[in-house]
Amino acid sequence: MVPLAPPDVLHAELPENPLCLITDDGSSLAPVLAKALSEQGWSPVILRFSGISELVKKKRKPFAKEIPLIELSSSAESELETSLKSLTEKRGNIGGFIHLHPASSAPAESKLEDGANAFLKQAFLTAKNVCTFLNEAGKSDSSRSHFVTVTRLDGELGMGSGQFGAVGSGLSGLIKTAGVEWPDVFCRFVDLQPELTADTAASCILQELLDPDLRIKEVGYSGSGKSGTRRMTVQPKIIRDLTTKNSSKSLTKKSVFLVSGGARGVTAECVAKLAQTQPCSFILLGRSTIEDEPEWAKGVDEDKTKLKQAAMKSLVDSGEKPTPAKVNQLVGKVEAGRDIRKNLERISNAGGNAEYVSADVTDAKKLKTAIAPVVKKIGPVTGIIHGAGVLADKLIEKKTSDDFDTVCSTKINGIDALLKSINPKKLTHLLLFSSAAGFYGNAGQSDYAVANEALNRIALLFKQNNPKCHVTSFNWGPWEGGMVTPELKSLFEERNVEVISVEDG
Repeated sequence: MVPLAPPDVLHAELPENPLCLITDDGSSLAPVLAKALSEQGWSPVILRFSGISELVKKKRKPFAKEIPLIELSSSAESELETSLKSLTEKRGNIGGFIHLHPASSAPAESKLEDGANAFLKQAFLTAKNVCTFLNEAGKSDSSRSHFVTVTRLDGELGMGSGQFGAVGSGLSGLIKTAGVEWPDVFCRFVDLQPELTADTAASCILQELLDPDLRIKEVGYSGSGKSGTRRMTVQPKIIRDLTTKNSSKSLTKKSVFLVSGGARGVTAECVAKLAQTQPCSFILLGRSTIEDEPEWAKGVDEDKTKLKQAAMKSLVDSGEKPTPAKVNQLVGKVEAGRDIRKNLERISNAGGNAEYVSADVTDAKKLKTAIAPVVKKIGPVTGIIHGAGVLADKLIEKKTSDDFDTVCSTKINGIDALLKSINPKKLTHLLLFSSAAGFYGNAGQSDYAVANEALNRIALLFKQNNPKCHVTSFNWGPWEGGMVTPELKSLFEERNVEVISVEDG
């Protein structure tokens, strides 16, 4: 953590239409912040997501009568879109959006759908639906529009020593990506210590709105003295030692790693290298099923064109029309099966022992059942490598609800399921494949950034609760041969971003 002085004050005009959307987190902060913004000339509007009413504090101050309230009855994006359209038709464009994320009632809420975590997606969809307004309002040279998200982790961006709901920290990845995609909008992630009073918390948020320093993307506030606060941020360097001294001694031939996404791609390369360094056992998880290679593919080499030609001939011979989708599906299955068999053989040749299990890595019960026979055969899991990942790259305004679910679930619900499918007290190693897209933000990868920033905080929290376990969250840059296509590689080269070779990684 890096301490920060209180921010300077930017003397900027309010947007032409100073309409500020504030999500209600159910705490005392929302009405206090709305009142404070009104006093500064803003016109606040409260957006209450479906389910928030259950979290509303009974003793909190009411909102001023003149402040409009939009209360959603469902989590459907269509209702949100309709409500915001109605709002802007009546009151003009939105110039600011502040999302107050509900504090997690239990750190054990570790799935996307659990408790306060469910509002992460709603915040994401709201950002998507207000982005046009914020970008329009931010084009003025004399005023500023803003997008701010506020969490109640520990006031130290998850780097402190208290318990917190780690999933909500994914909002940091959303903010940093929005900052890349929306250069005309002031974007900031603010984490407030839960013990701060509503008045103090509101003051912290208000001063961030006027900070002229655009280099800062995320800020934490914790209490200092009787009524003061400490302001801090994170810099890209080692912020905490997540390793365990002499961790290599805990890695033996009896070690068993459960590896998501471990049968193909860069995760498989890492597993093969690990098997060379320290032969042990691996349970490789994947979505593909290993089937006997079809007759049409036997004798055809790795050339994709030849495989497609063979697949087309097979479809024609069977009386089917060889559409591109059918051909790609057949070829994909063959390539997946070949990759899995090849990597199992590589691990075996290196001295390791590997078993492949086809399973849904996001479903804890099914996963535990699927790996049970292998665990019985080779022993309890002592290490986890979570390498599974999915991309759906699009700008925020083009993202869909399904994109968010697929991308975030693979990472967040994936680690939740992996930890619930084994005995975490037996773990000596927890290795998470996160991404620099979360730490820095990356255009087109807002959902991926959300998932990976959450993964980083999950690692911090797990290490805090399991100090003897070797925990590392790798914030990888782009891997050559991973999810980086030739087109993406060219784009990274234009940005002077070095692509990691498989050998170096």
